[in-house]
This record gives sequence, structure tokens and C-alpha cells, in this order.
Amino acid sequence: MLVSSVLIKGTTTPSVPLASSSSSSSSSSSSSSSKKNSRSSGAGGVENFSIVNMMLRQKHHRPKSALYLGNHNASRSSPARIAVACVRFIATGLACSALIGLCAVAHRHHVTSASKTKWLVDRRTTVLKPNMPWLIYGTAWKQAETYSLVRRALQPGKFQGIDTANQRKHYREDAVGRAVQSLPATKTAVYLQSKYTPMNGHARGTEPYDETASAEERVKASFWSTMAHLGLAEEEQGNDASNWRGRPLDAYLIHGLTEWKVPLSDEDWRIYRAMEDLYQSGYVLRIGLSNVLPQHVLELCEKAVVKPHVVQNRCYATTRFDEEMRNMLASDVCKHDDGTAPTYQAFSLLTANSRILKHETMQPIAARRGETPAATLIAFARQLGMVTLTGSRDEAHWNADLRAVQRIDDGDLLSDDDVQAILTAATDERV
Repeated sequence: MLVSSVLIKGTTTPSVPLASSSSSSSSSSSSSSSKKNSRSSGAGGVENFSIVNMMLRQKHHRPKSALYLGNHNASRSSPARIAVACVRFIATGLACSALIGLCAVAHRHHVTSASKTKWLVDRRTTVLKPNMPWLIYGTAWKQAETYSLVRRALQPGKFQGIDTANQRKHYREDAVGRAVQSLPATKTAVYLQSKYTPMNGHARGTEPYDETASAEERVKASFWSTMAHLGLAEEEQGNDASNWRGRPLDAYLIHGLTEWKVPLSDEDWRIYRAMEDLYQSGYVLRIGLSNVLPQHVLELCEKAVVKPHVVQNRCYATTRFDEEMRNMLASDVCKHDDGTAPTYQAFSLLTANSRILKHETMQPIAARRGETPAATLIAFARQLGMVTLTGSRDEAHWNADLRAVQRIDDGDLLSDDDVQAILTAATDERV
């Protein structure tokens, strides 16, 4: 996921930081440690077996005899005393067995309830965490076509990631979920990314939350509605984790701010902190923002507990493809503790830049590569470390774009001169 001006040959998919800021890492470490200790020494925990161990130690430390009868002269004991001792011995054994069983049951309950989150956080490094693909299928403005387009997009050899949002005005997130669930092979393999939309981004009456609720409750309600839509939770029976099916959402972004201002408003900070809570609870693997300025991201990188993992912006060529933002994300202040930088995702890369696709510079570069100018622009973005969202309905267009990205992955790079020529053409006022 490192954003760089030149792709290192052999790079495949963006890496994903699990750590955020140092305070987040410390908190997570402390939480993991306390939960681990609670499983081993808490009520009903493993160390409660020490009661049994103590009883056994006392038994073995008693004076040796043919049969311990409660005194040290077993050989002079009467048959009646021997019988009583046998009954006591058997009763003690049964009591020990029962105690061990109760401790085991209590321990299992403790691990299931108290450390469920820890187990889920650990799983973020395993098979339930598909890599973010370099080319993601965007589902905005598809409406009634959403279901059929997503099914086609997820066919073998096509897209491995889907972007959506819980915003009925521009998306049909429920249709995305139905399409994903209709293809069994994709249920655990496809990268799923959605967004929380503030009230100012909804058509009135379509909000997936109570507009009078707090910012934190709105985020929570929208998130669990998203999880139900995408088949990651049971149908909407309550806005909490009780219906969760166990697989985290791959990325969850704030879909624009409530106020377009610097510094961030208190409301936007509360929304972001609610996103942090979802991440730290293991329900989502990445958090981030969409449609923001570099100043907004800098503020979060400097002050948030969890630095953003993803920034998704409309990518204009006239800004040298959002160069200021990309440079911000690559700076040390935004890097996570493992050294990785947040991923930049570009949307409207083609539709917002039709002029550069016709530029005299693009045509010969594309011709030399045997690609369309659109495919070459996507290859260029990939080489600069950008993930691209494409929302085309044309399957031939999909195939060309996917091949262009794969060529870069395979090391068939644009020359440095071609990269520089495209950057120069981006700000050519003659176009």
C-alpha cells in the first residue's frame, strides 16, 4: 500500500497496516494482555484448577502407607474403618472430577464471552482478510442494474473487490449484498468496502438511522445495517454485534464530512472516533475517509488514535492526480507503526479526466503499449501506487483495465519518461 512515484518491480497488492498510532498499539497490546490474563486467572479460568492441584499435592505428601485411612497406622485399622476410608476416597475422586468439569465449562464460557473480541482481532492476520485489489468495482449510480452488474463483475477472472455505501440516494447496498451472496465462491474471497454517509448526504427519509440519535449511535446503526445488507450479519434485527456472522468488513469509510471546514468539526471527530471503535473491536479491518482535503487527513494522522488506512477522492488530472494528498499519505506523519502508508483510492479517474485521455501525449503512449488511453491511464495510476475504482458497465472495458493493471503487476512498467509526460500533460492548459 505504499504510495510512491515509481513502482518497485514485483509489487503485487497493497499491504494493509494492522497497527495505527503508537497509542493505539499500546492500547491494543494492553487489552490483549489483560484479556489473556483474564482467561488464565479470572473467575472460572485455568488457574482455578489449582484447587484440585492443591488437593492432589496434599494427598501425595501424606505419609506413605498401604492405604491412607486418616491416621498413620493403616495396618492396625479395622475392616469397618477401611470401608469408610474407601467411601471417602471414592467421594473425593468424584468431587474432584465434578470440580474439574465445572472449571472447564466456566473457562470455556469465559473465553467465549470475555475474549471474543481478542480472538477476532487475531483473525485479522489470517484468511478472512483478503488483500485490497488494485482495481475495485464501484457501484455508485447503478440503481436497478446493481445486482446484475455486481454478479457479472465478480465472475472468475474479473474483479476481486466491490465498493458501495449505505446511501440509498446513489447506491443499492442491499443489491450488492444479494449479488455477493448469490455467488458462493465469493463469500469469503471478495474484498468488501462500504461507507457511512452523514445526514447531509442522504435524501430525506432514506437515512439508515434515527436522525435525532447521537453521532456515535448513527454510525453504529448504519454500520450494522451495512453488515446485514452484505450478508456479514443476520437480517436487521438490532443494531449491535449480536447478529454478526464473524467476518469483518474489509474497509469502512466516512462518506464526506458534515462540515467542510478546517479543523474538523466536533461532529466529524465523534463520527471518526465511532469508526475507531469499530476497528478496535475487530468488526472492520480498515477505516478511512472519502472526499476530503489533505488538511483533514493531516489532522487525523496527528491526533487520532487510529490513523486512516484509506483515503478515497475524486482524482483530477489538473491537480496532478491529487498529488498533494498522495504526498501527505506517504509522509512519515501518516505512516503506521509498521511503516506502511494509507492507501490512496482514486474514483472518477476516467470520467473526471476525459480531456487528458484525448491529449496528444496519451495517444502515442497507449499505442506503444497496445492499450486504450483509458487502460494506460489506469496502468499509470497503478504504477504510482493508486488503487482505482471503476464503474463502467462495459465488460470489454473491464477486461482492458484488468489487463493493464496485471501488466504493471508483472513488471511491464511505463517508462520514467512516459510517467513524467503524463504528469506534465495533466496540467497542460491547452487541453
